[in-house]
Amino acid sequence: MQIFFGYRTAELLLNQQRIELLSPSFDQELERCCVNKSSIESLATSYLYGLPRPYDVLVPTQSEFRRVSGVKCHLCRRDLPANSFINMGDNVFVASPQLCFVQRAAEYTLAQTVAFGARLCGTFALDKNQPSGIRRRSPLATLADLRTYVDSCPRMRGIVNARRALSLIPEGSASPMETITQMVFCYPRRLRGLGLPTPQMNYVEPISQVARGMIDKDYIRIDLYWPDAAFGLEYQGDFAHSSNAKIASDISRQLAAERMGIELQMLTIEQLRNESLKMMIARKIASRLGVSLDVDGRLLAENQRLIDELIGMLPASHGHREDEMRSLADAEPPSRVGCD
Repeated sequence: MQIFFGYRTAELLLNQQRIELLSPSFDQELERCCVNKSSIESLATSYLYGLPRPYDVLVPTQSEFRRVSGVKCHLCRRDLPANSFINMGDNVFVASPQLCFVQRAAEYTLAQTVAFGARLCGTFALDKNQPSGIRRRSPLATLADLRTYVDSCPRMRGIVNARRALSLIPEGSASPMETITQMVFCYPRRLRGLGLPTPQMNYVEPISQVARGMIDKDYIRIDLYWPDAAFGLEYQGDFAHSSNAKIASDISRQLAAERMGIELQMLTIEQLRNESLKMMIARKIASRLGVSLDVDGRLLAENQRLIDELIGMLPASHGHREDEMRSLADAEPPSRVGCD
C-alpha cells in the first residue's frame, strides 16, 4: 500500500534536501493508496517530522476518506499525467513540483502562485535551519516543465490560475526576497506592480581589467539587472547582523561594478515596506531606464498590499512570521475536492 502527499504538505516536503536527489516516479498508482492512523503516525516521526498538521493526502475515491486525526484528504479522481509524483521510498509519494504547482494554484492567489513558481524554478529552498532562511540548490523545475504539465491536464482545479501565472514567473531567482522585489517593481500595473521593465535575474558580469584587484572573484552576480542601462538592483538582507567580512565584500563588489560602469542600487526590506523610500528607488530605476512611472494613490495602496501578501508567505527565518510557513490561503476553508 502507498500514501500520496500533495498541496501544502507536498510544498513543504519539496523543501527537504532529500528531494534534490530524487526524480519523478513512473510507479504512481493512486488506487493503491492507504490512509490510516498507524501509517500516518509512523511517517510523522520520519518523512513528516517537523511539518505542521493536518497532512494533505490524496485519495482516489470517496470511500478512501478516513477520519484520521491530523489528516486532510483530497479527492483526486482524474488520471494524472506522467511526472506527477516523486517516490521518496517506503511507499511514500509526494506530488512532483509540476503537480504541486497546479494544486497550490488552486489555493493561492495569482501573485502567490507566481512566487511559488519562482521558487520551484529558482536556485534556493526555504530552510529555517539556515541563518539566511534559505539553502542553495538547483531548480526543481523549469518554466518549460511547468508549462508542459499544465498543458497536459487542462481540467484540473487550479489550472486557470496556474496558466495565468506561467507568463509572469521569473526564472533564476536566488531568494524569495529577490522574487518579491522583482514582482513589486516589475509586475504589471493591472496586477498591483509598478510596471517597470523586466530585468535579468542574477546576471553574471565578468570582472574587466579595470576592476581587477578590487574583488577576489572573476565575476560579479547582480540580483536584478537591466543591461541596456547598466543598472542593477541588489537586495540586502539583515544588514545589522551582517559580518564585517560580508559588509566589506559587498562594498568591494559595488566599487568594482562602478569601476566597470555599472550602477548598483541597494535595497532592504525596510525600504521595500516604506512607501516613500520604495518610490524613491522606483523613480531612480525609471529614470535610469528612461521610462515613465505612472502611479496613482490607488496603485500605491495596492502595491503595498502586494508586498504584505508576498512577505506573508515567508517562514520565520526571514524574521517576519511564526515558526511554520504560512500563507494567506491557509486561512480559507479548504476544499475536499482536490484534483477535480
